[in-house]
Amino acid sequence: MKIMISAEAADLYQREVNKVGGAGVRVFLRRSGCHGFTYAADVQRELASDEVVVLSSGVTFYVSMKDARYVDGLIIDLVTEGLQKMIRFSHPGIVGACGCGASVTFEEKKKE
Repeated sequence: MKIMISAEAADLYQREVNKVGGAGVRVFLRRSGCHGFTYAADVQRELASDEVVVLSSGVTFYVSMKDARYVDGLIIDLVTEGLQKMIRFSHPGIVGACGCGASVTFEEKKKE
């Protein structure tokens, strides 16, 4: 499994992990918005039993096996829009997004 993260985003996550005494960053999907899903991340102190560890640019990520398909290939960047800086998630499997970009739809896997 691969997660790509910009140096700026990696630095932000590392500062947050260190600030709260965490061990890694859990990346996951949740149902949200008009297109179905949104990415989220939060600092965690330990790995859950159904998660795998992914290391990228010095950041330890925890990914649930149920979300692995949507996280493998994820690109995380820190972007500036106006006066705000925010984390932006992108993934090659996204086929649609709402107008504000908060929620996404994924390409369905074909059954073999």
